[in-house]
Amino acid sequence: DLATYVRQLRGLLAGEVVEIDGAACQMLHVPGWGPARPISTPIWVAPGGPKGFAVAREVAEGVIVSAGTEVPNGVWDSCALLVSGTVVGPSEDYMSARVIEAAGPCFATTFHGAWEFFPAALDDLPGGRVWLEAMEAERPDHERHLAVHEGHLTVMTERDRAAVGVAGPAILHSGWTGDSGSIATRFDQAAATGVSEVVYMAAGPDIPGELE
Repeated sequence: DLATYVRQLRGLLAGEVVEIDGAACQMLHVPGWGPARPISTPIWVAPGGPKGFAVAREVAEGVIVSAGTEVPNGVWDSCALLVSGTVVGPSEDYMSARVIEAAGPCFATTFHGAWEFFPAALDDLPGGRVWLEAMEAERPDHERHLAVHEGHLTVMTERDRAAVGVAGPAILHSGWTGDSGSIATRFDQAAATGVSEVVYMAAGPDIPGELE
């Protein structure tokens, strides 16, 4: 499926007629309303296992990975690591409002992901039971899939915020969160494993400050 998708995308960008779901498809923008075809741009994919990485080697120029992903099939010239988190200042800790706003959205995704794939694990996550009870109280069973990812990686819902509060210091172990020296070390470690760039998902009220 991944190989088919990438080849369809390349065909569309080239201005070709491509079969998608059994029907002909083509980019139809007239001149001035879109870039002229053919459009040549590198295509990166985010595979999740050995088969995906093998296909990516055939059809893509780069890969995007998350922390802990084992990258098989050798070194990639272009490999981006997707991270979130915040630099914790000398006078800050897990109770600091700025840290909660900046690191909280990332930590809350552990609840979202557990609900999707390992719901029984919520009982073992710091704040997980609080989050689950709030979700069950707010939405009937057949509607919960509509709400579980609200604010995902951007802001915290009230149930996220309550659960993050219960989690306490655990939020400091979410993503790249720590003092500036520890995060600099993580950059070096990532580079040593073949990562060529970091894609940072900043959160909180001061995005320029987080990026700096």
